Amino acid sequence: MHTLFTIQFKNGKTTFTLNYKPKYGDSEMSKVDIYVSNATPYSFHLGTDDKSGKVQTLKSLPRPMHLPFFLFYGQKGTLDEVMVDGAAFAKIYGTETLRENSPYFNHVSPFIKGVLEDGGTILAKRIVPKGAEKLASVRVSLEYVETTVDEYQRDREGNFVKDSRGGFTTTGKQIPGVLYRFVTDEIPTTEVTAGTNTYKNFEFGIGSESVGDLTDGQGATSKRVPLFDFVTNSPGAHGNLSGISIWSPTSKDGSPINHIAFSDTGSYPFRMQLVTKETPTSNPVVATTVAGAREIDFSLKPEAVSKSGLHYHLGETFVELYNDLTPANPLLPPTFGPFTRLYVYQNNIDAVLELFTTKEISAEQRGDFSGATSTDVAAKKYLFNLFGGRHSDGDPYQTYRQGELGTNGVILGSNSVMWAKGGTDGDMNDADFAKAVEAWLEEVADPNGKYMDNVSYNDSTFWDTGFPLETKLKMGKYIATRKDRWVCVSTHVAGEEQPISIAEENTRVAAIRSAVRLFADSSIYGTGAYRAVIVAGSGRIDKTVSSYKKRVPKSYELCRIVSKYWGASIGRANSTYDYTEGTNNFFKYLVDVTNSWAPYQVRNETWASGGMWSERSDRKVDFFPAFRTVYDNDSSTLTTLRPMLVHVELNKIGYEGHRAFTGKDWPEDRFLQEATDWYYDQIKDYKFGGKVEVEWSIEVTKLDKEKGYMWHTEGIVYADGQRTVQVFNTTNMRRSDKPENSPAIVA
Repeated sequence: MHTLFTIQFKNGKTTFTLNYKPKYGDSEMSKVDIYVSNATPYSFHLGTDDKSGKVQTLKSLPRPMHLPFFLFYGQKGTLDEVMVDGAAFAKIYGTETLRENSPYFNHVSPFIKGVLEDGGTILAKRIVPKGAEKLASVRVSLEYVETTVDEYQRDREGNFVKDSRGGFTTTGKQIPGVLYRFVTDEIPTTEVTAGTNTYKNFEFGIGSESVGDLTDGQGATSKRVPLFDFVTNSPGAHGNLSGISIWSPTSKDGSPINHIAFSDTGSYPFRMQLVTKETPTSNPVVATTVAGAREIDFSLKPEAVSKSGLHYHLGETFVELYNDLTPANPLLPPTFGPFTRLYVYQNNIDAVLELFTTKEISAEQRGDFSGATSTDVAAKKYLFNLFGGRHSDGDPYQTYRQGELGTNGVILGSNSVMWAKGGTDGDMNDADFAKAVEAWLEEVADPNGKYMDNVSYNDSTFWDTGFPLETKLKMGKYIATRKDRWVCVSTHVAGEEQPISIAEENTRVAAIRSAVRLFADSSIYGTGAYRAVIVAGSGRIDKTVSSYKKRVPKSYELCRIVSKYWGASIGRANSTYDYTEGTNNFFKYLVDVTNSWAPYQVRNETWASGGMWSERSDRKVDFFPAFRTVYDNDSSTLTTLRPMLVHVELNKIGYEGHRAFTGKDWPEDRFLQEATDWYYDQIKDYKFGGKVEVEWSIEVTKLDKEKGYMWHTEGIVYADGQRTVQVFNTTNMRRSDKPENSPAIVA
């Protein structure tokens, strides 16, 4: 027993001391001994000692080993990079994005579609074409004119009395009132000149009061004041298919007013619903909140909170109710609502509420303003039903009258939708798309740029889907700054519907390899570039697979092969699709492929330039006779695709291992043991399909000991090279000369 501290409790003359013995490596205590100075009857209650908690072991999240990065034109969706599967892709980017013959479908689309159909996952980045930069939006404004209005008679229920022609019966008296209408429009964009530069300014949140068009017939001028600015989640014409409904329920409605919110917040609770359409001719569909609610209640009162702590002010709750960009479950994609930005013009709202409440209380003190006086306006103004003109019991206001709708006027209600405006798709063409990809490659190659973040951008592969030669020659930049990426470049250029010659293919292969090899793998070890593959030729996707009729690179077939074998979300190879087994190297998707035969001398040139090709089998189906990288040493296994894929994955595990063990101040023996166990745990149970052997070496070197903060981790890969060359001959002998131990069979 070790006495680490003594605590004296004064209870008359009674004291006791706490003694405990700590356990090595944990914070738990043994049973506490209490020494009491005398026998005064008493029960000392020390509270609960919780020993059920356990140290949480870090586990890496499941991650596919083949996680390609794809850039594309999209129907809708965020411009941020998002890791998605097929279901998430359609939800975020729209079903039209991968519909063949849609304006968004280009040479990259078949690759995306193929990987997703194989159950793969991709890191997606939508590209915005020129002319489509502006976001669709809705500015909701209130237009009103102060005037005099007829006072209407009420019946015993509080409703206005109607005459024989259906109009309202007046008392013969006129009172100060307001004519109003709600107006919607897109948020304007203005050109601003600063020196010699002119740029476009999207006026989100900077709308101002203007002169309106509403008249009272007596020459009074109306004011138009903005109330809300709503902005859709992404550029494109699809944003115009997002809409908002706002209404103000009362006690008389089938879905009545939220009385708890009304009484707790001292403000009128309005109701809102968002809707979307997939196409302009589609029926609207309700967009639910992150929690699955079809509609929300909201208040115009800042910091409106119920007694239970539920917030109601629209400006404080709207965005988070419909958008979840960082879901608690990291395996789920983010949720993007139809609108991702909202600005509430609170000063304008406060001003009109105070004005309108003053007029209503001056005319009548009934309903929600029962017993109120002019001194109560500040406290009562948020009870004013701005969007419905009725008290919470359903009785209409005396002074607040709907005017003519005019241009862009809307009547608010549960069946009335205010649609966003101003979104366009712009000019989607392959040339601009290639330029966007080239700009992205520059970002990827920046050693200080955001793509060095291997957690947020955990992609492994970039596929050339038919980019121009100028773009192909820049694709080595993808592997320039990180060792956990590889690239596949093709010789095919989208739009080349006439097959090119083998001579031209080999010329392109050589040029691509020369460009890629500038990005050596290791200057320390003198290892040249090997995390790159070049595939020569093109084909057409079989009509049973796709209706897409344009030629695609043969790398499409390799992409499907690697995706099936290496792309499972659990992060393990699927041996069923091992491309070295059976006919898994046979083409299953491409037909009408180019240059399936060539003389040995020509193929030798292709091989020497680091290229892959396909040949025709006896079944008249093409297959890949070898899977090679651009590495220039044929005797090295790094020339073979599988070891390259393994080294890429081990580098990803290395990043994860650093995150798992950095900051640990453990004794060296514990550190080495737990790190070693962790690394082997990442590859156990045939992670790579049982075709390689991996050894981990975790070491604290002499220099590491001196520094006190370093350690070394080495992943050693034992792999076989691929056999590609057969030396064949036949020998002729007499049957009588057959050796006795000959394995010959009767044929």
